[in-house]
Amino acid sequence: GLEQSARQLAEACASGDLQTIFNFLEAGRSGSKAGLALAARPEFADGEVALKKGLRQSLLKAVAKCSKTEARKACSQAVSFGLRDLPEYQRLIDLQRTMCLQSLQEATAEKRE
Repeated sequence: GLEQSARQLAEACASGDLQTIFNFLEAGRSGSKAGLALAARPEFADGEVALKKGLRQSLLKAVAKCSKTEARKACSQAVSFGLRDLPEYQRLIDLQRTMCLQSLQEATAEKRE
């Protein structure tokens, strides 16, 4: 029921399980009676904050580690969670564009040599 859902959402926030948090937030936004009841709980607002915070951390970590795999995963989550407006996402996308351009310029320069 509602108590169990609220508890599971709180646990997902504590463990940083972004997909589970997102699933509960989607259920809360569904407009159903159970969803509306969940959306009225403080855990729901906490979940919204935890989702953005967790995704921001994933995006920043991907940049810090220069990890293409982590960058792809974090960007994919930003898109599926509807959080493409996060500045960290925009920065990572800009960085990827810049790196692609640099790679192209280097490849073109090597061909000329």
